[in-house]
Amino acid sequence: MLTVLLFLLVLLPLTGQYPVLEGGDVGCAHDGKDVDIGDSLMVGCDNCTCTPGKIVCPSPPTCPRDCLYKGTVYKDGDKFTSSKTCDKCACKDGTVTCAPKDCRGSCTVNGKHYEKGESFKIDCETCICLGRDEIKCNKHFCPCLIANQIVEHGDEITDANDPRGTLVYICDDGRQTIKEDNRLGGPVVLVRAGIEDILEE
Repeated sequence: MLTVLLFLLVLLPLTGQYPVLEGGDVGCAHDGKDVDIGDSLMVGCDNCTCTPGKIVCPSPPTCPRDCLYKGTVYKDGDKFTSSKTCDKCACKDGTVTCAPKDCRGSCTVNGKHYEKGESFKIDCETCICLGRDEIKCNKHFCPCLIANQIVEHGDEITDANDPRGTLVYICDDGRQTIKEDNRLGGPVVLVRAGIEDILEE
């Protein structure tokens, strides 16, 4: 009898359940805690009940569980790419499954993954992934929106909306720069070889 009891004590931490012994009702064990018969307890996100010798949970689970993968928590149904392995992964009810990918055949740009041959945009440039994190881009300068007008890269526009005088803007790859400030009392900005000299009138 002593051997049987010792055997049962060894099994208890492994099974998480107490067997029903003759002569009395025995509760359950979960996460190292004793639970009385009829008491409710949470297993994952499910509300379960302790019955004589075992824990009964809803089947299927009443709510899906989140996934913990490499230190990051993902919601049930989330799909993501592992930044270290390039694997395409998905979270389903607490379990992460991944489809292996070879990083050498893809590119990672600004935290996004692209397959070899896939094209994508960076600002106004169209780029293509050559694999092994190498990309090739066709240089295309961005236009500017100045005074509600689209101005191409390198072009100038004069804004005469200020009653004190005019402002001359130049478009520099999506960024507008004041080339001349002809307003009364304002500074004059000269653009020379990319160096701005500010002269007070």
